[in-house]
Amino acid sequence: MSVLTILEVSQKQAFIFKSKKLKDNVDNSCLIAWIMSPKFFEKTINDESIFSEKDNLVYSGGGHVVLEFEDKDKSYSFIKIITSEIYKKHTDILVFATSIEYKDTMTPGENLKELTKKLEDKKAKRKAAFHQGSFGVEKINSETLKPVMKQNDEKDDCFNNYMH
Repeated sequence: MSVLTILEVSQKQAFIFKSKKLKDNVDNSCLIAWIMSPKFFEKTINDESIFSEKDNLVYSGGGHVVLEFEDKDKSYSFIKIITSEIYKKHTDILVFATSIEYKDTMTPGENLKELTKKLEDKKAKRKAAFHQGSFGVEKINSETLKPVMKQNDEKDDCFNNYMH
């Protein structure tokens, strides 16, 4: 039995264009591409028994990724590790994830439609997305009125992987 899994960054456009500065918009877009990339997954998980691009990747692009796993346990382990890492470093990004068993009686396209429908149903059921804003001790950006996040190596990784 194989399992199809999808992860998607919610409200991508709002996240990308939350600043008036073009550089910030490019950085935000690049960050989404990075955290939904197989290279980020391999770097974060570093265990081929859970994830390898060659064995698991079906599609990656546009702020979402579709993966195939041999069972639910590996799919759920993958989701838990990746979303935990994303939320630890990026409190203003929301990622939805869901999985279905691949049905051999259906075409690959029909399986993908079912997976997408399950994700859309999950997104529609959310009542609201609440995020921790400022703790009151961060430096505040005077233009966006958002806390200034500490720069990390992910932006460098992102640009090295996607911009060069």
